[in-house]
Amino acid sequence: MFRSIALKLTLAFVLVSLAGIVMMGWLVRSRTENQIQQLNNRNQVASFVNFAEDWYVDNGSWDNFRLSPRGEQGNSNRRFGRDVVLTDEQYTIIFGEIGPNDPGDKLQQSVRQRAQPIEINNETVGYVVSKRDQSNSPTVQALGAAEQIFLNQFRRAVWLGSGVAILVALLVGAFLAGTLSRPLRKLTTATQALADGNLGEQVDIRSNDEIGNLAQAFNKMSNDLALGEQQRKQMTADIAHDLRTPLSVILGYTEALSEGKFEGDAEVYEAMHTEAQHLNRLIDDLRTLSLADAGKLSLQKTNVQASEILHQAHMAWRVGASNRNIELVTHLPNDFEVVVDPGRMGQILSNLVSNSIRYTPAGGTISISALQDGPSAVFNVADTGNGIPADQLPHIFDRFYRVNAARETAQGQSGLGLTIVKSLVEAHGGTISATSEVGAGTTFTIRLA
Repeated sequence: MFRSIALKLTLAFVLVSLAGIVMMGWLVRSRTENQIQQLNNRNQVASFVNFAEDWYVDNGSWDNFRLSPRGEQGNSNRRFGRDVVLTDEQYTIIFGEIGPNDPGDKLQQSVRQRAQPIEINNETVGYVVSKRDQSNSPTVQALGAAEQIFLNQFRRAVWLGSGVAILVALLVGAFLAGTLSRPLRKLTTATQALADGNLGEQVDIRSNDEIGNLAQAFNKMSNDLALGEQQRKQMTADIAHDLRTPLSVILGYTEALSEGKFEGDAEVYEAMHTEAQHLNRLIDDLRTLSLADAGKLSLQKTNVQASEILHQAHMAWRVGASNRNIELVTHLPNDFEVVVDPGRMGQILSNLVSNSIRYTPAGGTISISALQDGPSAVFNVADTGNGIPADQLPHIFDRFYRVNAARETAQGQSGLGLTIVKSLVEAHGGTISATSEVGAGTTFTIRLA
């Protein structure tokens, strides 16, 4: 029936306020009327006591006691006479009756406890008992004209205040409901636009409450989706480009051979084999990344000495570094054990060292080291190569990102090496970071917990 959240919230505010106001009004009214009844009863008893004292002083006894009109007070006395009982000093009823007791009877012991004494010259000459005592009579005491006017005005004030409070609750509820529903409508519209394919849709909500936090989360999600879509398209284009280049070479050679344009020789076959290896490396890299993305990258962890891992990396690239006239140095301050997959760890260091060899000029130095930092194992691969510009450093672990795209493509590099390194490090529960200075070199730091 009610589909708008603003209407639901407004009605909820009004109903809650109405329930509270009605309850408060009932409590205040019942309490106030009860207090007025008790005050009226005490006033009437006090008036009767004054009248009785005057009677006793004038007559010297309670003989022939009756309610005598005495101006305005007499009219009041005739009214309160039905609600009080007068006794002498021995609790013998002189005027009125209460329960089964009539004039001439003794006042019951249970009633004497609430009798009010009448004193003349510090001598008790009688007692007055109210038949309208709260603990003894639930009936309503008749009010005087002034009390009734006051009570009527009080009731009108309660109802008027309740009406004003309900109106205020309606206005405040409508305002608050609108404040909540407007940003929700914006989020709904933006979500629908996102579902329709408009990635990167943003909502302008500046509040610091939970809805503001939701809007910030939505904006971040939308940006991430747009960035992911952009990266997906770029990755698809990069994969197509990287596959096309070696395939074009292989197809060109095979077409020329099939058409007899030239005869095959060792040089042709070597070129075709090199391009086929490039394709195979690219496929292996893509498979490794797909396994890492799916969380299915298997690791065979075992206890291994850090020196053994560094030694294997050193031996694997010693000749390659020497052929480029680059010094490969290994540092191990103190040997210690790490729990890793030796094969994957070797792949990590191998990718980093090979990357450093490509960017370190002849005469440079590459150092690999390991040290224990508290509970963590830290591996470093540092070079004295060309370095990476500061604006490109945050992107070096992105897929297919190349600092020098033309050069790396020509060298047959896929641009996935550092991405694979990061995935393998994270699969070990570690982190990898890089620092670099153009013309001074680059340092990669791996920290394993």
